[in-house]
Amino acid sequence: MIIPVAMARAAEISPKGREGEFLGSFNRCLFLGMALGPLIGGVVSDTIGIRFAFLFLSLMGFITLILVFLTFPAKTTIKRRERGILSSINNPVVKIAFNKEHNITPTSTTRALDENLRLEDYSELAEKKL
Repeated sequence: MIIPVAMARAAEISPKGREGEFLGSFNRCLFLGMALGPLIGGVVSDTIGIRFAFLFLSLMGFITLILVFLTFPAKTTIKRRERGILSSINNPVVKIAFNKEHNITPTSTTRALDENLRLEDYSELAEKKL
């Protein structure tokens, strides 16, 4: 469950135009860890013991946690478009959904089968830029 959050964070901190490079590095490290983890754990377990393998895993996790806190930027600024209720009202899909004559909301799904419902009637509304 942490992988999607980590990928979103990697995409968030990457400079514009280099998102693929950052996500590629993230995936490379992720799969390299999955490939080498059992091998290293098995070697440590066979040479020193199973208890030390878990202690070694805990130590590596703690070191990783420290590195993340020291190297990740604390805050990023993302410029987002202002979106409010008024911008949603002018959306053609919203206008079609809340049309009183041809309501296509989930409460009246049977109206979609009505022969009077013609999507061609709404084509000029969808093409019109509001």
